[in-house]
Amino acid sequence: MEGFENKGENFEIETLQTGSLFHCCPAASQLQEMEAEFLQAVKQGQVSRVRDVLALRSVDVNCCDADTVSYIPTICSRILAEVNFIRSKEIRFLPCTELSAAIRENLCEDIEDEVLKISIEYLHSICELLYFPYVGAGSSLWDKGLVILDLPWLCQDIFGKFGSYTFSSMCSNKEKWSREEVELELHLRQDKCPHLIVELLVKLELVFNTGSGHFIVPAWLRKEKSSDAWVREDCFNLYQGMVYRWHDHLGLFSQAFFLRLRLHLMRHFTRETWTVSDSGAAERQQHERFVIWKGGIKCTDMAEALVQVSSDGLSLSVTVRGYRPPNLNNPALDTQSKCFELLKGISNHVEKLLRETSAGCEWDRFYSSPRHLSNKMDGSNSDLTAYTLDQILQTERDGLTLCSKYLAIEENPWDILMAGYDSTLLKSLQWNASVRWLMYRTLKDLCSHLDPSHPSVCIGKG
Repeated sequence: MEGFENKGENFEIETLQTGSLFHCCPAASQLQEMEAEFLQAVKQGQVSRVRDVLALRSVDVNCCDADTVSYIPTICSRILAEVNFIRSKEIRFLPCTELSAAIRENLCEDIEDEVLKISIEYLHSICELLYFPYVGAGSSLWDKGLVILDLPWLCQDIFGKFGSYTFSSMCSNKEKWSREEVELELHLRQDKCPHLIVELLVKLELVFNTGSGHFIVPAWLRKEKSSDAWVREDCFNLYQGMVYRWHDHLGLFSQAFFLRLRLHLMRHFTRETWTVSDSGAAERQQHERFVIWKGGIKCTDMAEALVQVSSDGLSLSVTVRGYRPPNLNNPALDTQSKCFELLKGISNHVEKLLRETSAGCEWDRFYSSPRHLSNKMDGSNSDLTAYTLDQILQTERDGLTLCSKYLAIEENPWDILMAGYDSTLLKSLQWNASVRWLMYRTLKDLCSHLDPSHPSVCIGKG
């Protein structure tokens, strides 16, 4: 940035608008190089090289010109001075519109909205404050934005409540909290706009808004799984499932990951309906199709799904159950398609979060043994029989059966992959696939063209 400050404030504003100022610091490039070398050394398990990289690059960064590293454009310096003045009044956060008004109140010259917005984004990029768009209500991103001025307060007093709550002295089995109770628990009542922090926590997927004036905070749940949450019932004779495990045996499914997953599922299994009251006004109602507890969640939509993390944290299981009629003549009772839909939908949520949070770590997907699931009634145990997709495909190609290493049973590939609904094997084998892998609707159409007395109309599986 040599000579940068001599080119005038207009040049600074232009540079801010093009975004080039965010990348022109030599120290930043040094840090990027150090991060790349560090990660490469870690992946290769070269501990001594990791130390060398840290030692060498820390010297390089320390040798950078202090003025270059600490340089802030003039317009950003003025805004930062105003931000510090606002901080001195013990104001911890402000909506963007109020922050804008407070900054303009003391600055002599008028600042364009776009310049102010970009300056705030720049101060966010150098960790002088935190800017969150899409938090409040408004017609534009800036109107909806929220700026955190006190970063230690947000990290320690707010985010800390979601990590250390289980160690607090408060003992409660409360599942739903009112907005006032959440604000009181987070000590927000003395702030000017406490509802914005609650909305921020909703956006950051730490709190779930039920839509009825109450909130569910997964990290604050103390309630254990009830004895009747998942028991054997005559209306369920079909069990399917998936198990996710880290490729590295040291991998764990963290509490933070499972909290976000349950929040996604709560949002997915909350149905919104509108009714007309006696006065003729439209009223919105939220129907929750889930039961949540400290270590899991059960979702219901004609069929049922159970999602849990094993007690050792090494695996995450998704189990669904429904009813499969003995033949194709009872479609009203058949919930096989809904079972597959639940399993597919929930697994999509799991894998989306894994891709976002795995940070390069590899994970494996296994298909649970239906018979083992039915016997144990709990897919969260690490000794549950489960097969990889490659094992299932190879077994079908060879015309063999799969054997459980925990139970003295043999299982067919089409029972594990839900033939008739899961098209994975059909796509893989194509013309070499057996007729039992045909999609359910196709099989049903074929049966409808057969003579009614033909035994194929009583095919029980498919």
